Amino acid sequence: FDAQYEYISNDGPIFTFKTNLTAPRYRLIRADLTQGEAVQWTDVVPEAADVLEWAAAVNGTQLVLAYLRDVKSVLELRELESGKEILTFPLDVGHVPAFSGRRRDNAIFYKFTSFLEPGTIYRVDLTALPLTPIVFRTTVITGFDPSRFATAQVFVTSKDGTSFPMY
Repeated sequence: FDAQYEYISNDGPIFTFKTNLTAPRYRLIRADLTQGEAVQWTDVVPEAADVLEWAAAVNGTQLVLAYLRDVKSVLELRELESGKEILTFPLDVGHVPAFSGRRRDNAIFYKFTSFLEPGTIYRVDLTALPLTPIVFRTTVITGFDPSRFATAQVFVTSKDGTSFPMY
């Protein structure tokens, strides 16, 4: 194989894939597979500075993309056909370890965790503007008050000049 290809969605013979073909941080491509060996891949979402961890088609014509940026999760909502960004979801410094949403669904769920948040599941109704994540369920640890602590991301420069994130 020349690269990894992960199926995201299709409209008839027009397929969208996540791939690392000429894109080590991944990108989304689309092609009409009826073209046989003459298939022409077009970028839907080109490779970015951040690593594209996963993508999901939702709400008929939209995509949710999860990026890893400076060791923290970034979630974006985009148009499926054009790749145009609609919204970046508000997230603190942390990780999105779970997601649920399908192309036929008009709502998505995602779980957010961090050093101070053991897990909160958010629901977003993709038909209600403005798009607002609503707490669906949260994990509470008895006796733990996260407001007494803070998580801060800082960037440190090594001896060779490389900048890297720390918490």
